[in-house]
Amino acid sequence: MKPIPCAGIVFFIVFAIYSLVQGQIDYKFCTLLGFFLIGLLDDVGKIWKKSHISFFSGKWRILVEIIISTFFIYNLLNGESYILIVKDFVFVIPLWFAVPILAFIIIGTANAVNLTDGQDALAGKVVLVNLFFLLALFGINGSILLLIFLILAFLLFNTKPATIYMGDSGSLFLGAFLAIFFITHKIEAFLPVTGIVFVLEALSVILQVCYFKLTKRRMFKMSPLHHHFELLGVSEEKTVNLAFVVTILASFAAFFVITL
Repeated sequence: MKPIPCAGIVFFIVFAIYSLVQGQIDYKFCTLLGFFLIGLLDDVGKIWKKSHISFFSGKWRILVEIIISTFFIYNLLNGESYILIVKDFVFVIPLWFAVPILAFIIIGTANAVNLTDGQDALAGKVVLVNLFFLLALFGINGSILLLIFLILAFLLFNTKPATIYMGDSGSLFLGAFLAIFFITHKIEAFLPVTGIVFVLEALSVILQVCYFKLTKRRMFKMSPLHHHFELLGVSEEKTVNLAFVVTILASFAAFFVITL
């Protein structure tokens, strides 16, 4: 039976109920709702068209994501400069520069998680490690604990051979959640470290496109990166386990630096 993209819907519905009960329906929630709906439309469009073609064209999707991310940043900063804290260093970033930077972080993370979601358990395990990193760093947090529980349950059915997968609705929601949490807790500088797998996956796509336009040849056998390994003959399980271990080591390194 072909896996169905139902996990993302379950993720968000349970998260929405929790947020409603906790009285946490705010601009952060609305931003996550926006990314979830973009992914949901893509999932519905792909099922309806029976293809991998998204509901949105690439340009329209990015435009909507920019609008949603700007809405979040506007409410977060409230017209003031952004204060970036890295260890003992404090950087004051003017509003005009902070808006595109923070929007890039949110959009980039959401879409990088989406690109990573191409092999059974790959995106789920990498997101899970990031959530445990946040839990270790900030202590008990209801939203993080809820998502950890949901992803652990999801992985029971998503580990090869998968019977369900998270779909665009789940990957965009989880990616946006990570970016927003890192930003609001002033540790966004460490997101490329704990999310190194997401960075490499997204970077492989960018490099592939740019290199092909310049040379008409491919830098990788296929992008994102996990498909390159797949065509090299590396088993899916080995690729997922490698990404899992790399994320754990990177998260330990980030945790050590932050708490040093």
